[in-house]
Amino acid sequence: MSTTPIPPARRKAKKARRVEPPAAELDPELDPDPDPERDPDPDAHARVIPRARAVAFARGAARVAVPAAAWAAQRCARAASVTAAAAWRRRRALQALLTRGVWWAALVGWAATAIALWSIDAIDVQRSLAVFAAGAVACVAVVAFGRAAHLRWLGGVLGSMHGVSAVLLWFVANG
Repeated sequence: MSTTPIPPARRKAKKARRVEPPAAELDPELDPDPDPERDPDPDAHARVIPRARAVAFARGAARVAVPAAAWAAQRCARAASVTAAAAWRRRRALQALLTRGVWWAALVGWAATAIALWSIDAIDVQRSLAVFAAGAVACVAVVAFGRAAHLRWLGGVLGSMHGVSAVLLWFVANG
């Protein structure tokens, strides 16, 4: 918003642009003196909020809502900043939790699909192959990003299990 004063000529021009015709000319429902023969509900104009009041209400609401939204945005930005700083300080612990979570998710995916291999008639081959591929990719991520040696070793074993199961499923489905 500019802080320079508006010259009087421009101020008058702005006011002149804001002048509107009476509400009755815009909308016959806002006519203050309705014709009862023309209008079946002569009190309808009393229930309609005049435009000037609605604009004044909207401006008043904006005076309250805009600063409140700015305050909320500042607080959200501060909370995000504090959360990011805390995550950065504890990034090794978070990485360890994330790699273990990915490993367990890959194990659950392998177990669910491997159990489904027992009843090959009812299995959706394309879905199962997609689960095996996603599990293999998750295991590669565990091997690549895991810090603990035993977790990297287990990621490799589980990835091999995914690969062998996917090949077995492919041979059984296409054999």
